[in-house]
Amino acid sequence: MNITLQPDTRQGFINVVTLTNTKAFTLVEMLVAMAVSTIIIGATYASYDLVATQYKKNIDVAEMHTSGRAVMQMIERDVRMAGFEYRDQDAKVTYGSITGPLVIKDSGNKCCDEVTVIYDYYDEDSKKVERIRITYSAGPHPRNKGGGDKYDRYRLYKQIDVLGRNNAILANPIIGSKDLLGDFVEDFQIVNIIESMGLFTAYHGYKHI
Repeated sequence: MNITLQPDTRQGFINVVTLTNTKAFTLVEMLVAMAVSTIIIGATYASYDLVATQYKKNIDVAEMHTSGRAVMQMIERDVRMAGFEYRDQDAKVTYGSITGPLVIKDSGNKCCDEVTVIYDYYDEDSKKVERIRITYSAGPHPRNKGGGDKYDRYRLYKQIDVLGRNNAILANPIIGSKDLLGDFVEDFQIVNIIESMGLFTAYHGYKHI
């Protein structure tokens, strides 16, 4: 509503009222618009959260597969090295022959198998040779830090023991610690390649696996 004053020579000033039709929203319309906007924003956030969660799962799965392949390649390499006896410049075996270079503890259909390999390891940096024993095993992990008899998953470990050093077999082998390789392991099975006709093989003069 606009109020203007216009002069009149006879009666002085008179009030002239001009009505203006202004468009606006009612309170009900504003509340409805706010409700719709809230629903749209909530749906958008839910969609984003779903996509972000799925993306994180994909990243975790990819990292798990990459880690799994790395562990399998590590085991494969050590199995292939089983029984390797280092020879010096005179072609003499430094630590003598290896007895039982590859030992597999078969758990049957239960978890989990265990594999132990023995070979001579030559360090390129120090130019020294050690006879080592490597054991891959899986063990149950307790649900809580306090331990107990309740387990919810298995873990894969690698242990390296030194059997020979400085060109002599040790009377008391140096026992290494169990290093964690993988968590949430369902099973760890070593399969005989000849019997199973599997895809991967490692050969040594003693065994196929």
